[in-house]
Amino acid sequence: MGILKYIKKYPLLIIPIFLVIPLIMSLLMKVGIFSFSEGSIEGWLGFWGSYIGGTLGALGVIITTYFLIEAEKQNSREVAKLNDQTERDRINTTFLLNKNEELMKILSDIFELNNSRYNWLSSYIRNTKEIRKCRSKNEELIKLKIISGQNVDIKLQKIKEEYNDLFSKNSDILEHETQIRSKIITLLANAQIITTYFNNLEIQVTQFKSKLSQSLRYFYSVIEAGNFLEDELLLEIEKNSQDDMNDINKLLKSCAKNLEEIQYDFINKLQ
Repeated sequence: MGILKYIKKYPLLIIPIFLVIPLIMSLLMKVGIFSFSEGSIEGWLGFWGSYIGGTLGALGVIITTYFLIEAEKQNSREVAKLNDQTERDRINTTFLLNKNEELMKILSDIFELNNSRYNWLSSYIRNTKEIRKCRSKNEELIKLKIISGQNVDIKLQKIKEEYNDLFSKNSDILEHETQIRSKIITLLANAQIITTYFNNLEIQVTQFKSKLSQSLRYFYSVIEAGNFLEDELLLEIEKNSQDDMNDINKLLKSCAKNLEEIQYDFINKLQ
């Protein structure tokens, strides 16, 4: 097939070949190399014309078939290349869709954990308020016992039991809050990593992570210090809870929009 490749590379060489062959045959008929064979010149010209014509016709079929096969191979390579690209696009799209869904799941988990955190903090503050009431009642009963000499031991014992119960509950609450805060911090870090695949979401997630991280540190430090007014802090928690919920809802909407864009881009590539 080397000759065919050469012809494919220089197709115009076929024209001189077809012009030269008749001239060569005419010259050969004038030379005495065919004197040993019987027959007229016209007969031999007819024979060689048929012979060469058949040979050239067969050669033409071979060449045509070769080019058709090569064209089919080229077409197959292009189709295979297109299929490979489509498969790569499909794999990449599936990967991005999974990452987008993973981000939405993380945000949903943060939403639930954060609400739980605020509920625990609210319970802690309410318990702290009751603890302070117990202290106040305890001081009043002790004063009453000293001044009037009344027997208030039973009441004092009940207040002590109530105080210890509230204090124990608050210890458990702080432990739960610490665990939840740790989970939220981990989820925020994971969300930040996923956004490296989505430039359109990275800034929004970074801002949310910074804001929520600040909230986590702030309420923990305030409660740890213990110098807070219960009612004011409860209002502050309620406000932060609503703000965080709105921020997460905005992020989820952005993720849903991003999901549509990923699918739309893949469909466009198929067209």
